[in-house]
Amino acid sequence: SKAKEEMAGLVKDAKASTTPILEDGDDFMQGDLISKEAGIRNCADAEDLYNEMLSEFIAEHSNDISKIESARAKDDLLTAQRLAHTLKSSSTLVGALKLSAEAFAMEKDISSNRRMPTDEDLQRLETVLEQSLAVIREMAATV
Repeated sequence: SKAKEEMAGLVKDAKASTTPILEDGDDFMQGDLISKEAGIRNCADAEDLYNEMLSEFIAEHSNDISKIESARAKDDLLTAQRLAHTLKSSSTLVGALKLSAEAFAMEKDISSNRRMPTDEDLQRLETVLEQSLAVIREMAATV
């Protein structure tokens, strides 16, 4: 989609950027699951693109836990790691920083320890994913 193409360019640009993902005063500092300010900033300050990315996030990541469980059932470490990595990156882009941190922890554990996520790991990630999706759905519905 157009939003994905635009985000690919922004991700490439962001790799060279030294701008922090989260700045003092962002709503995440007050404990929210989603930092809208960080997400909009990650979309080159384009709120319309950010709103598209929220919808894309819902469509692309609502079934991530079942996908990771499927990879685990097949003992497919590479796919489980890739799914966690993609969730981490996408979460960061929309400002879901708590979710990004959980996905990063899972990705790192898979790659460093060469082991599949445990039921506890998946439950922890699923809890934060579902909480984040609920907020993102609410945000997307008010656009």
